[in-house]
Amino acid sequence: RSEELARIHTWLGDPAVRLVTVVGMGGIGKTRLAQEVAGNWTQTVVWVRLDDVTDTEHSLLARLGQTLELPECPWPE
Repeated sequence: RSEELARIHTWLGDPAVRLVTVVGMGGIGKTRLAQEVAGNWTQTVVWVRLDDVTDTEHSLLARLGQTLELPECPWPE
Protein backbone atom coordinates (compact mmCIF):
# COMPACT_ATOMS: atom_id res chain seq x y z
CA ARG A 1 0.00 0.00 0.00
CA SER A 2 3.01 2.29 -0.15
CA GLU A 3 1.83 3.72 -3.47
CA GLU A 4 -1.62 4.57 -2.09
CA LEU A 5 -0.12 6.05 1.08
CA ALA A 6 2.27 8.23 -0.92
CA ARG A 7 -0.54 9.42 -3.20
CA ILE A 8 -2.78 10.37 -0.27
CA HIS A 9 0.08 12.15 1.52
CA THR A 10 0.77 14.12 -1.67
CA TRP A 11 -2.88 15.16 -1.88
CA LEU A 12 -3.00 16.15 1.79
CA GLY A 13 0.17 18.21 1.38
CA ASP A 14 -1.33 20.17 -1.51
CA PRO A 15 -2.92 23.42 -0.23
CA ALA A 16 -5.45 23.27 -3.08
CA VAL A 17 -6.80 19.93 -1.78
CA ARG A 18 -9.29 20.36 1.03
CA LEU A 19 -10.96 16.96 1.09
CA VAL A 20 -9.76 13.43 0.42
CA THR A 21 -12.35 10.66 0.24
CA VAL A 22 -11.42 6.98 0.23
CA VAL A 23 -14.03 4.88 -1.57
CA GLY A 24 -14.27 1.32 -2.79
CA MET A 25 -15.91 -2.04 -2.27
CA GLY A 26 -16.33 -3.36 1.24
CA GLY A 27 -13.44 -5.31 2.68
CA ILE A 28 -10.60 -3.88 0.62
CA GLY A 29 -8.98 -1.98 3.51
CA LYS A 30 -10.29 1.59 3.13
CA THR A 31 -10.60 2.10 6.88
CA ARG A 32 -7.18 0.66 7.61
CA LEU A 33 -5.61 2.83 4.90
CA ALA A 34 -7.31 5.98 6.21
CA GLN A 35 -6.31 5.18 9.79
CA GLU A 36 -2.70 4.68 8.77
CA VAL A 37 -2.66 8.00 6.90
CA ALA A 38 -4.30 9.81 9.83
CA GLY A 39 -1.89 8.25 12.32
CA ASN A 40 1.14 9.41 10.35
CA TRP A 41 -0.12 12.87 9.41
CA THR A 42 1.20 15.77 11.48
CA GLN A 43 -1.61 18.21 10.73
CA THR A 44 -5.27 18.08 11.67
CA VAL A 45 -7.20 15.16 10.26
CA VAL A 46 -10.95 14.85 10.75
CA TRP A 47 -12.51 11.41 10.51
CA VAL A 48 -16.03 11.49 9.04
CA ARG A 49 -17.93 8.20 9.01
CA LEU A 50 -20.12 7.92 5.95
CA ASP A 51 -21.05 4.24 6.10
CA ASP A 52 -24.57 4.89 7.35
CA VAL A 53 -25.29 8.05 5.33
CA THR A 54 -28.04 7.74 2.74
CA ASP A 55 -27.17 8.56 -0.82
CA THR A 56 -28.60 12.06 -0.85
CA GLU A 57 -26.47 15.16 -1.09
CA HIS A 58 -28.20 16.70 1.93
CA SER A 59 -27.42 13.68 4.11
CA LEU A 60 -23.75 13.82 3.19
CA LEU A 61 -23.52 17.56 3.79
CA ALA A 62 -25.40 17.22 7.08
CA ARG A 63 -22.95 14.55 8.30
CA LEU A 64 -19.95 16.67 7.32
CA GLY A 65 -21.47 19.68 9.07
CA GLN A 66 -22.21 17.70 12.24
CA THR A 67 -18.74 16.20 12.38
CA LEU A 68 -17.02 19.54 11.75
CA GLU A 69 -19.41 21.25 14.20
CA LEU A 70 -20.52 23.80 11.62
CA PRO A 71 -23.64 25.90 12.24
CA GLU A 72 -26.75 24.51 10.57
CA CYS A 73 -28.00 26.27 7.49
CA PRO A 74 -31.31 25.86 5.69
CA TRP A 75 -31.28 23.85 2.48
CA PRO A 76 -32.56 25.55 -0.64
CA GLU A 77 -35.88 24.18 -1.88
